[in-house]
Order: sequence, then C-alpha cells, then structure tokens
Amino acid sequence: AVVLAVNYDGLKNPQLKQAADRFHITFPVLQENPWKVFHLGMVDVVPTMFVINPKGQVVKKLLGPQTERTLEQIMQS
Repeated sequence: AVVLAVNYDGLKNPQLKQAADRFHITFPVLQENPWKVFHLGMVDVVPTMFVINPKGQVVKKLLGPQTERTLEQIMQS
C-alpha cells in the first residue's frame, strides 16, 4: 500500500514543503493533480481519499479524516 498526498492548491516549492510541514504530511506529495489519469472528478471535501487498486482503478472514495484502523479494514476487504 502507498499513501500519496495531492497538491490541489498548485503550490510550488518552498510553499509546498511549508504546507506539508504545517499539516504534518510525512508521505510523498504529488506535484500535479492526478484526476485526469484516474478519472477522479472534483473533490468537494478535504480530506478525501481514493483507494486505487494495482490496475489503476478507483475502488473506493472515502470522505473526511481516516484512521489507521479504518484504512486497514478497507485494505483487507
């Protein structure tokens, strides 16, 4: 499993690094929004998490904060 953040604000370094630090994001942040590649549509709620299988298909959309426990349950289902 891989967790990636998305730079929806289009921030450039060093602003992107400052924002990641401020929100305690410790995993990689994508510079560009991947919505076209994965056909994700607009995100109205932050945070929103998309679970994408190894074939590149979105299998679940999660709205709001998630816990390690809820993510483990989703990964096992």
